[in-house]
Amino acid sequence: YKTGDNDGAGEAFSKAISLATDDARPRFYLARALLREKKYDGAIRLMQEAIDMRPAAGRWRVELAEALKAAGRVNEAEGELKKGRLLQPDDTEVKNETEGD
Repeated sequence: YKTGDNDGAGEAFSKAISLATDDARPRFYLARALLREKKYDGAIRLMQEAIDMRPAAGRWRVELAEALKAAGRVNEAEGELKKGRLLQPDDTEVKNETEGD
């Protein structure tokens, strides 16, 4: 994934999802790979599934907001940014992403 091999990452994360059905991380990481390929609908769906499994993940909500914005779903994006800020008010990364809202 970090090397830009989205196909290889997709295969690895898909396998991880099938092996660890209760782990949110492979879903979220696969969503990141899809987002790099501008496959917004799939990325958003997987991000939402992962967040449903880990609702307190404020940083993930910020990344979901970025995907929603890229897909033209600005109102939904703003809502996710606000949730991320509420969940992790002291997180510098969340603050930086949400400044100016």
